[in-house]
Amino acid sequence: MIRLPAEAEAAFRKDLYDFEASKQMPYITTVERAGIKKGLRRGLQRGRQQGVRQGVQQGVQQGVQQGEAALLLWQIEKKFGVGGWGHVGGWGQVSLCNVGGWGQVSLCNISINEKWPPA
Repeated sequence: MIRLPAEAEAAFRKDLYDFEASKQMPYITTVERAGIKKGLRRGLQRGRQQGVRQGVQQGVQQGVQQGEAALLLWQIEKKFGVGGWGHVGGWGQVSLCNVGGWGQVSLCNISINEKWPPA
């Protein structure tokens, strides 16, 4: 194998790219093709890993929110009875954003009418 000096290699590469451009037929060497494949594989692998991390993070967050909501529902049902708070529209309309306000209703010694809507 012959190795060109750095200046000659740069000149050859420029001439080759100019020739490819003039003929509108770029040539990709076997080594370049292998490098492109390797880069694509690495990019896909990193993308998958990042996607998995984000998916796990979102799943954990949703699980925590659902657990908080289930605990809150249980607390409210214990304090007011299962049907004791149906006049406020039911659990389906309670947002996870106001879990803290509902927690105050369920744990403090106040009635649901005093605290509706929760802060």
